[in-house]
Amino acid sequence: MPRVSPTRHAAPQPETADLKHLTRLIQGAKGFPEIIAALRNGRAATVDGAWGSAAGLIAAALALHAPKTLVVVLAHVGDVDDFRDDVALFSGLKPEVLPAWDRLPREQDARDEVLSARLRTVARLSGGVPPKVVVTSMQALLQPVPRPEVLRRMSRRLEVGDVAPIDELGSWLLERGMQRVEVVEVPGEFSMRGGIFDVYPSDASDPVRIEFFGDEIESIRPFDAETQRSLDRWNNVTITVPPPFDQDRLDDYGPVSDAFPEGTWVVLSEPGDLREEGRSYLARLDDRRGTYSVE
Repeated sequence: MPRVSPTRHAAPQPETADLKHLTRLIQGAKGFPEIIAALRNGRAATVDGAWGSAAGLIAAALALHAPKTLVVVLAHVGDVDDFRDDVALFSGLKPEVLPAWDRLPREQDARDEVLSARLRTVARLSGGVPPKVVVTSMQALLQPVPRPEVLRRMSRRLEVGDVAPIDELGSWLLERGMQRVEVVEVPGEFSMRGGIFDVYPSDASDPVRIEFFGDEIESIRPFDAETQRSLDRWNNVTITVPPPFDQDRLDDYGPVSDAFPEGTWVVLSEPGDLREEGRSYLARLDDRRGTYSVE
C-alpha cells in the first residue's frame, strides 16, 4: 500500500503546463505495480495519504492503465470540476463529468441541462468507444438514469434520403415532451421553418439542422447554437427524448453503473466521506423513490 506525499500545483504557465511526466513518477512508486495487478485481476486496492492534487495525479496514472473506463467518485459535488481539471492536466486526457441534481426532479423537463449532461455521459459509457475517465460524485451515483433499452425505445434515427414528413416529426417530439420554439438554444427544443427542421436532442452537445426537400431529408448538419454556423455534415442522426420521471415510470430508470462498460475500474475517494455525504443527501429528499442506497 504505497504512501504518496501530497502534491500541490499552481495555475499552469506555458513553460510548466505539461505535468504529464509526474504520472511516470507515480507509476514507478513502490506498490503501484501491485495495485495495477490487483485491479486487472478483479481485486481491490488502497492508496493511502493521497489528498489534494495528489489524488488527481494518482487517478491520472491509473487511467493510463485502465482497460476501459476509470470512474472516479468524489464525496462533494463542488469538487468534481477541479478534480476533472487535475486529471486532465496530469494525463492529457479529457475526462467526462457525470453531474448531479441538487434534488431529484419529479416533474422532469426535457430541457433540463443536468439531465442532458447525464444522458450524454451515459450514452458515451454504453457506446462503442466509452470515455477513458469519468469524474462524478456520490450524489450523482445515487440518482437514476433512463435504462439503455428505454432510451432506444425513445429514440428515432434519421438518415439522408429518408422520407419523414416534417409535421409528423414535430408531433412525435411534442408528444414526448420536447418544446417547439422559434430558435433552439438548449437541449429539448426544436423549431420548424419551411423545409428547415432544427432540433437539439436531449443527449447532444450541439443542435442539428435537418433540411428537407418535400418529405425527403436532403442534409443533416450539427451547428453552433450561438453563431448558427455548421460544424460538420452527417449521414444520419439519432434523436433521443428521455422518458418522464414519475412514480408510474420508475421501472424505466436504473443505476448509472448499469452503463459502465465491462472492465471499468472505480476509484472511491475518501470512502468514509462518500458514505456520510450519500446518507446526508438521501436524508434531504422528501421522496427517495427511484434513488439507490449508499451501500
